[in-house]
Amino acid sequence: MADFADVAAAQAAGYALSRVDRGAAPPALMAQPSAYRYRTVLSKVLTLAGLWSAYGESSASAAAADAQAVASLNANRRHRYAGPSDAYGNVLTLDVS
Repeated sequence: MADFADVAAAQAAGYALSRVDRGAAPPALMAQPSAYRYRTVLSKVLTLAGLWSAYGESSASAAAADAQAVASLNANRRHRYAGPSDAYGNVLTLDVS
């Protein structure tokens, strides 16, 4: 299993792309962790698993939100399909006995 390089690669694999631009960022006094301007969602319906989604958010740019969503999707896929472990050693093991 290879990681997706970008949003286009995820879309080619059947993931749907949804982008939200909430407009101008709120003033600094009103800023909250959930008050990001850009949000990207990559999602796909998997058999027996339901909706599989990954999110990315950023106040800097839509491209930064895209990059976060792809990184999140890749980490979720590595965890689910027992690919290479991430920086924290998260990996599934398969019992083949």
